[in-house]
Amino acid sequence: MAECKASTLVAGGAGFVGSHVVLALLDAGHRVVVIDNLSGGLRWTVDSRAVFFEGDIQNESLVRAIMEMHRVGSIVQCAGTNPVAGASGDPLEFYRNNTSAARSLIESGIACGVGTFLYSSTAETASQQPPHAYAMSKRVVERILADTSAVHRLNHGVLRYFNAVGADPMGRSGQVQPGAAHMMKLAVETVMGLHDDVVVPETSGQTADGSSIRDYVHVSDLAQAHAAMLDALLADPERSLALDCSYGRGYSDLEVLEAAERVTNVRIARRTAALPPGEPPVLVADGRAIRETLGWKPRHDNLEQMVRDSYDWQMRLPRLVMRQAEGAMTTAVVAAQVSHKAVR
Repeated sequence: MAECKASTLVAGGAGFVGSHVVLALLDAGHRVVVIDNLSGGLRWTVDSRAVFFEGDIQNESLVRAIMEMHRVGSIVQCAGTNPVAGASGDPLEFYRNNTSAARSLIESGIACGVGTFLYSSTAETASQQPPHAYAMSKRVVERILADTSAVHRLNHGVLRYFNAVGADPMGRSGQVQPGAAHMMKLAVETVMGLHDDVVVPETSGQTADGSSIRDYVHVSDLAQAHAAMLDALLADPERSLALDCSYGRGYSDLEVLEAAERVTNVRIARRTAALPPGEPPVLVADGRAIRETLGWKPRHDNLEQMVRDSYDWQMRLPRLVMRQAEGAMTTAVVAAQVSHKAVR
């Protein structure tokens, strides 16, 4: 009898990026097990082909039981706390939910003989001095992985990126948590009536149109990058990788707002403000290495498609939420989206 194929454990597999990584892995033929405490995701966004456990990755007895039960051979860590635009966040929360939780998961993996660990990180860790506690909380995990791999049989990958946007083009998953972390999400939420207007920071002539330029990657392309990196790590257990996932170019805040207006046919009110101290006018990662190393070929590198997929998902979300017996969303978000749909 052929040996049963090992499973991949996706931590945070009910979240925005994690649920799309689950889809990419399942579509590629991987056996997938998900653990998520549902603090930032909904159960029904996890594809039914995956085995799901509700729980915290710092619950080591639960995590190790899952690993043994399902013969987990690799881990993809997508769980954690992300910042919200306009708020620095609580450093202790970032270090607890990002750093400490990942350390616990790594230790559980080592104890259960897991040989491969892929960490979903942020491109902000590439700077010599990460600009805030969130980036530092992820940077420390990257160091923990490097140090652990040096003394244990563990190869690891670090996939860094800035802003994941869009939604699965087949409508199987998308972002469910309210709160904008970047201009594209803010634009869609404003169209939905969740904000009166959008604040556009001015760059004082440092960019062509005077607004900040940021790096966006469609979440389905990002998920495929995770799957490609995992396959590369599994194919060569002696290899570890750290790569940026980026199209290699960014879009200005004004370009994003104009694209959102074209897609939705809704005028977005805007006002200007000074660029916050410490915020760079341009923040774009280098995407050449991931193409050369993994042969990554993005299929959704189009600004209007990214906006359209985000918007279409948000339009469908109230109906999806009401159709599910579990999962919850704030009354304000659902009411605003249903109201917006009614007047279109």
